[in-house]
Amino acid sequence: SSGINAEWPLRPGVNTEKYFNEFLLLVKYHKSKLEEGINSYSKVGKEELTLYSKLEQSRQVIHDALCDSIDTPTVMKALKSLISDSYKYISSVPSEPNTRALMEVATYVTGILAVFGVVETPSRIGFGSAQDGGSRDDTVLPYVKALSEFRDEVRATTRDLTARKVLDICDKVRDDVLPELGVRLEDGDIGVPATYKLDDKETLLREKQHRHDKKEKSTDCDSALIPLL
Repeated sequence: SSGINAEWPLRPGVNTEKYFNEFLLLVKYHKSKLEEGINSYSKVGKEELTLYSKLEQSRQVIHDALCDSIDTPTVMKALKSLISDSYKYISSVPSEPNTRALMEVATYVTGILAVFGVVETPSRIGFGSAQDGGSRDDTVLPYVKALSEFRDEVRATTRDLTARKVLDICDKVRDDVLPELGVRLEDGDIGVPATYKLDDKETLLREKQHRHDKKEKSTDCDSALIPLL
């Protein structure tokens, strides 16, 4: 749960589609780690009950808003608040969150977005299209998971050995290789596995270019500060 800012979804100016997408991708990441069988049923404690309560409150608010001449602003505000509560839940649990609770929230959010025509396949979590929505996740995510876990082990081992070059190669896989494949890889704190998500390739490449431009600008500024001899 490190690095999650519960207030981020409510900040003014944050692209609406982006914060919906980030949350749904995060839930799909946790879903990909869900073990079938007895281990897949996480304990429902106080934190989970609070999240379920927030979900039911949101259902009622959104139901009333849709009945009130389809009050779209109220619906969007309620969804944002529900996502914020979900982030707070993830931050509050000491270990792994209850994935099934998060899936219930994400399924509901996806369904409401489908009402407004934003999502093409409401039966699946997220913004996937009818062509690639579910099959892409089912086919690709196991390979992404394997690569991510391998990279986590390499990074953990080489950090102990201070092998900077190998860590740089791991960063290159994250920053240059995977975006070209439509995969977002986000490193956590030391000892915390990376988070992997299937995302829009063009979005990832734009973010990559933005980081490159920002780095170039920073380098130019540093060079300008070097005194002339």
